[in-house]
Amino acid sequence: MPEYKSNEWEFQSFVISWLTEFLSTGSYPFDTATANTSLKGAGNTKFPDVLLWLNHPAQISFCGWELKPPTVPVDDPELLKNAAAKALTIGADYFVTWNMRDTIIWKTPKQGEKVNAEHREKNYPTLISISNVEDLNNEQKKITLKNRAKEILEDLTILKNKGNLHTAIAEPTFFVKKLHVAVENLYPDVDIAIKKKVGLDKKFRAEITAWARKQGNNSPVDDYFYQMVARQMVYRLLARIIFYDTLTGTYPQLPKLDLIGLSGQAAIKKLREFFNAASDIDWTAVFEKDLADDVEFSENSIVIIHKLIDDLNIYNFKLLPHDVIGAVFEQLIPENERHTLGQYFTRENLVDLINAFCIQTTNAIVLDPTCGTGTFLTRAYDKKKTAGLYDHKELLGQLWGVDIANFPAELATINLFRQNVGEITNFPRIICEDFFDIQPESKHKFPPLKKVMIRISKR
Repeated sequence: MPEYKSNEWEFQSFVISWLTEFLSTGSYPFDTATANTSLKGAGNTKFPDVLLWLNHPAQISFCGWELKPPTVPVDDPELLKNAAAKALTIGADYFVTWNMRDTIIWKTPKQGEKVNAEHREKNYPTLISISNVEDLNNEQKKITLKNRAKEILEDLTILKNKGNLHTAIAEPTFFVKKLHVAVENLYPDVDIAIKKKVGLDKKFRAEITAWARKQGNNSPVDDYFYQMVARQMVYRLLARIIFYDTLTGTYPQLPKLDLIGLSGQAAIKKLREFFNAASDIDWTAVFEKDLADDVEFSENSIVIIHKLIDDLNIYNFKLLPHDVIGAVFEQLIPENERHTLGQYFTRENLVDLINAFCIQTTNAIVLDPTCGTGTFLTRAYDKKKTAGLYDHKELLGQLWGVDIANFPAELATINLFRQNVGEITNFPRIICEDFFDIQPESKHKFPPLKKVMIRISKR
């Protein structure tokens, strides 16, 4: 029998097939990736290993990738010289060098300038399991390489949409303090607005009481009750704002959160338009309109919300752990409110210990009957993924959560959405009901996909 050996051209063919798959199933500003496209420059013809296109028919490209075996360093001077020349030929702001093991996104130098360390836009962690091109024959290592290809593509999407990758990583404890200040400043105004509307509209009083019960607030209807309702409305608004902000780096058709020049109900209406834009794509469970959207915010509240959005634009929530939104709100909600709402949070290390005993295989079905913000479910997701199950849709289909309170259930939904916001078939199985009311073999509806994703290309 003949002996077959992998080489860098085989690596190239895999990368092209992976990128084609990602571009066909996710939401990216690129329409295709091609191999060995000829670039006619001054006196010679160059061939990038991979060329990523914004609009292939119109010949508008974004950047080239140079692929090498692990024996060639990604910062090899000759490699960088050739890669930079190709980037300059097509007018690209960036280029990629990837030798399977190491990867760097580079800023394109000016004409006549030599590529140096200052041009590194992002240096990825070494894939220590990869050592030679023969690793392409190992299915697990091939999955590792495929995941790296997707990571590069997502970072290039952020570069296209935001122009840099250097937004600060939000440190959860620090950001909890910022959110805490926002809550304490916002909820008194919302409290006043609720009481004012309750006094004018008896129907609204019944509706707001029912809304509060759905959130798990079963306190007597008094001043404390309305304060709790106001805080819960603020928590929910902040959660949606944070989640929306995480989506804009992946979905270029979503407008950036901005309330400049708006005040009062005009600003709230604009926020609703942002949330509707997200709901038209997916995530109906998070962004669907409810009673809280009818409460009028004061001018002072809009200033606070606007400042919070400005702060959000400084941070990169995409780089945070995937259960961070739940963790943030667990820290944010005061202990006395947690007790009133019946919310008790289990430490992550204890969750991992319990999951280690309960989840023995990658196809184990997991049910958390009081899921709260979803710590057990997100850690189960991570455990299964570490064990080799990478398909997001399949993973979500094995994880079920139930919680009687609406807001924690919503946070659990967000935390599972965030595992892969670029995946279209992204439906967490979170049920907001009393677990004891759920019968065996009962059926439960989950929000359908609102629209088929349409990738936007530069024309």
